[in-house]
Amino acid sequence: MSASSRGGVPRHPDDVTPQWLTARLREDGVLSSGAVSKVTPHKTNDLHMAASARVTIDYDDEANRQAPRSLFVKIMEAPDPFADFIPGELAFYSEALPDDLPLAQCYGAARDLDTGVTHVLLEDFAETHSHSPWPLPPTPAMCEAAVTDLARIHGHWWKTDVSRDDAFGMDLRQKRERFAGHIQTLLVEFLDYVGEALPSDRRAVMESVVGRLPDLLDKRLFGGRPITRNHGDPHFWNIMFPRDPARHGCVFIDWEDWQYNPPAFDLAYMIALHWFPDRRARHEKDLLKAYHRALLGEISTGYSWDDLMADYRLGHLHNFIVPLFQHNMGVPAGSWWQHMERLFLSLDDLDCGALL
Repeated sequence: MSASSRGGVPRHPDDVTPQWLTARLREDGVLSSGAVSKVTPHKTNDLHMAASARVTIDYDDEANRQAPRSLFVKIMEAPDPFADFIPGELAFYSEALPDDLPLAQCYGAARDLDTGVTHVLLEDFAETHSHSPWPLPPTPAMCEAAVTDLARIHGHWWKTDVSRDDAFGMDLRQKRERFAGHIQTLLVEFLDYVGEALPSDRRAVMESVVGRLPDLLDKRLFGGRPITRNHGDPHFWNIMFPRDPARHGCVFIDWEDWQYNPPAFDLAYMIALHWFPDRRARHEKDLLKAYHRALLGEISTGYSWDDLMADYRLGHLHNFIVPLFQHNMGVPAGSWWQHMERLFLSLDDLDCGALL
């Protein structure tokens, strides 16, 4: 998979031309003959860090029949502000990813060396999958399917030990040190912005959590217990659900924030951060057990229920950085302020304060 290219990368999905797409598909071996004759974008999304759109594709008569007739195009024009400690989506899709994981096939991923613009061309699931409209949650059956498929992802990238000395461990440690410094800066900016809207006792909790989090993470990551590749932003609206579950599984999209972390961190993000107490009381334990059963079917080393719950609670402390990043990125307060309320409700229910 190409990781860099030169020349004419569009700055928005609406600007994708047949000539450019032909060159990219040929470069990555997707188009062996013929050329793209027409590109039609549909439903463009201008996101906080990128723009994306589904595009349909027409080819000339000489094009190979296996070439995709539609794609999901994602383009990031601005430099990634978190590149020092989060690998990003380009790094994720530049790898050769297994066909049997619930991921989109990538048809090209590269950064333009002249402009720095990044593009990712992904398999389009519009005909076979859909997702719940924000903020309506999926059904319990859909949620169970999602956590079961998440266990397959975690099982694939399972690491039983991370040494402080090997190349992987050293790189992880360096990224974590940069990450810790960054969140401290974000906390100061965030607390200054919210001012007295955040009561003093909650302000003290946030300062305590963010202050202790680097040491807690360091102890957990380098303590010899398993970690794995986490999605990083696996809310239920970043998952494509099959229209026919008998034929298709879930697909996890938007891998911009992936990192290596304890396994249950993704679950804490999906559930403890996004659900209010009533919904958690109804479904949380069942989903965690479904995930645990599925994970044990994927791995050869032990990961007990107690291990899962310990990581889930620590993962919820990790959730406290989410409003900081969202505020810094310009996400409207109407989104992250509700996260704030759920953060504190889940903190009490799960007794996460005891970890501090």
